[in-house]
Amino acid sequence: MELDRISNLPSDVLAKLLSHLWVREAVRTSVLSSKWRYRSAMLPHLVFDDECVSSLEHISFVNIVDHVLLGHIAPIHKFKLSSLG
Repeated sequence: MELDRISNLPSDVLAKLLSHLWVREAVRTSVLSSKWRYRSAMLPHLVFDDECVSSLEHISFVNIVDHVLLGHIAPIHKFKLSSLG
């Protein structure tokens, strides 16, 4: 099966694209294909804010941060944590 055009981009370009997404959306890309499975776990910049939490889901902000950090497998160069709740 042929991959889509985005999946065929160089690894550094994919990382740059993911870096512009909210953490929540970057993590969701892991279901696209096996090539995307651990991409979000290698993001060098993690910004957690109220966009990480959905009012429709009953997952706490702390649980989301824990889940992302426990699965992270690369150095973190920027970490920002802010919640209005």
